[in-house]
Amino acid sequence: MIYKADVSLREKLKPMFKDFESTVVSSCLQGHMGNAWVDDLLQLLK
Repeated sequence: MIYKADVSLREKLKPMFKDFESTVVSSCLQGHMGNAWVDDLLQLLK
């Protein structure tokens, strides 16, 4: 199942994208633009 990541879940995604130098990815993870979706919610909640 696919889940829409709220702001608290986006914080947990940041380490996965730490080496990305994309303004689009950064803006999404900060909650300014777009939506983030995850497919393994239990893994993120650990």
